[in-house]
Amino acid sequence: MTPRPTSSARPRRFISTEAEPPPGFERVEAIGRRDLRAGIVAIWTLDPEALMASLKVPVDTMTGLLLCPAGPEGAGERERLGVALWRVRVGAALMPMLREVADAWLDPCAELRASLGALRTAAIERERERSDRQRLIDKVDQETKDLRKMLLGRTKWTAEAMTSLVRFSAERLSQVDAEELPSLVVDYLTGEGLGYRAASIWSRAPDGAWLLVAGGGDEVAAELADGRSFSGIEQPNPATLMVPIAAEGLDLLAVHTAQSFDEATRSFLSLCSLLVSAAMRSKRLNDALEEAVVRKDVLIQELSVPIIQVWHDTVCLPVIGSLDRARAADIADSLLAAVAKSGLRYVIIDFTGLATMDAETVRSFAGLAQAIRLLGAECMLSGISPRIAMAMVALDVEISEVATLCSVEAAIAKRLASRPGARRGHGLAARG
Repeated sequence: MTPRPTSSARPRRFISTEAEPPPGFERVEAIGRRDLRAGIVAIWTLDPEALMASLKVPVDTMTGLLLCPAGPEGAGERERLGVALWRVRVGAALMPMLREVADAWLDPCAELRASLGALRTAAIERERERSDRQRLIDKVDQETKDLRKMLLGRTKWTAEAMTSLVRFSAERLSQVDAEELPSLVVDYLTGEGLGYRAASIWSRAPDGAWLLVAGGGDEVAAELADGRSFSGIEQPNPATLMVPIAAEGLDLLAVHTAQSFDEATRSFLSLCSLLVSAAMRSKRLNDALEEAVVRKDVLIQELSVPIIQVWHDTVCLPVIGSLDRARAADIADSLLAAVAKSGLRYVIIDFTGLATMDAETVRSFAGLAQAIRLLGAECMLSGISPRIAMAMVALDVEISEVATLCSVEAAIAKRLASRPGARRGHGLAARG
């Protein structure tokens, strides 16, 4: 707080323009602005109106008294001319002590002027504080509006980006091969909707070097030159963000933007990386599953028609499980192809492990035996169960020209007995 000035804080002057000034008053030829503003002043004049007109100074800038003679009835009359300027009419009786009278008046004038000055200063300070407060309020209000606008914009961008990412994952990621997926992701990130300036996908070679898989990688090649690893999201410069990808053959996603990366962008790119990883793993698993299914089908095909080489010109086909039209056709095709290709002379078809066989299948095997004979080989049937035998009799299936034996062992013995020079009744041949 500004200290309240006393009556002695400003110099006092007692001046007069008259030829014979009162005792204690200094005579001046002409009173100027400097005389009136240099301190507290008491002026003696015989014609106050003429003096005030000649000064041409605002009365509110003057502090002190304007003394003039009083008429017969006007002694002691006073009039306030300005904030701290008074006009006092002095009678003849007070003329000898006019200096003391003026001095007594000047103390309250000075105090009044000081108080008014302090009030003005306080008012100015309050106005300045009010102005500063209003500017602060306006600034906070504008920053709040800008922040709200930015948050609304980022919220809208995040919602649209997440929606497009889900749609992209559902409609496009699942429709391409694993080799095309990296290029598809780069094209998606650099499209008009997201606003990224460039993107690239990298893989890590066994020696630690980074290899570009898709996109433009010139802007991050220097960052990857040292072969360093990335365990999390990193931002090597304000315009580049690197996001790890946990997928076989894809290890890093680098994205460039003309704007700054905020948490919404980081979350979006992190989710994008997870979707790419999941899509790549899914495609790898699907490829492996398709390959396994193919191998399984081949294996099942091989096991369903197990042609066993028992001699250089003899094969045995055990029929196991149930037998339907399709399987009977596969057996016929495989056996006939083997006989035609390998020049076989004997084919043993063993029914020991067969559970059921319908009428049509019974007829198909009878036809198969005749087809084998037409290709120049002999067909032997072994292990026919009583149920299958009764079915053949009931269906009147003619197999009189086909050798039937009780077991594979007997069929092999028969084959050995048919060798040139084989001893009659020896070994297995005797039992056949």
